[in-house]
Amino acid sequence: MGLNQRPPPAITFENLKPGSYAVAAFHDFNDDGIFNLNGIGIPKEGFGFSKNPKIFTGPPKFRDVVVIIVGSTNNIWIKLQYL
Repeated sequence: MGLNQRPPPAITFENLKPGSYAVAAFHDFNDDGIFNLNGIGIPKEGFGFSKNPKIFTGPPKFRDVVVIIVGSTNNIWIKLQYL
């Protein structure tokens, strides 16, 4: 990591039962508690989904972001996209 870089934030979900899950995340850049969109509905803040699909015209389908949880430790990395 460079001098001014911080490690990415980590979020822990505890006691998940085995199954199919999808995770969505966004960067609330202005800290207003809202996922801000511009006048035509394009995100103004960073966002991402499990399995990191490319986003072109709307949110991905569940089948494109689903992850299968079977054990007690699983890591999912989400790269935020900024349009």
